[in-house]
Amino acid sequence: MIEAFLLTSALSAVSLANGIRGADFTEVPRPRMIRTRWAIINLILCFLAAVAILAPHIYFLATRIIPFVALQPIIDLYQAVAISAGLALVIGLASYRIALKNIRDLLIKAEL
Repeated sequence: MIEAFLLTSALSAVSLANGIRGADFTEVPRPRMIRTRWAIINLILCFLAAVAILAPHIYFLATRIIPFVALQPIIDLYQAVAISAGLALVIGLASYRIALKNIRDLLIKAEL
C-alpha cells in the first residue's frame, strides 16, 4: 500500500506538469484535452519514473528470487521502501515545481 501511494502521488505530479504543458484548447467538433505528442511524452516519463521508484524493490526481489552468487542482498525491504519514498518525494516535488512554472507560462499566454 505504501508503494501504491508513492507511485500515485509522484506520477500524478508528473502527469499534471505534462498535462499543463501540452494542454490543447483548439475548438474542433471533437476536442482533445492534451496534444498527442505530449500524451506520448507523458506516457514515457511516467513509465521511467515508475521504474525509478520501484527499482529498489526490483533489486530486492531479484536478490531474493534469482540465486546468483554475484548478487548479494545489500538492502532489505525496509531500506527499499525508504529509498523508494525518497525517490518518489524528489520526483514529485520536482514535477510540482515544473507544473507551477508551466501554469504561470500558460496564464501569461492566456492574458495575451
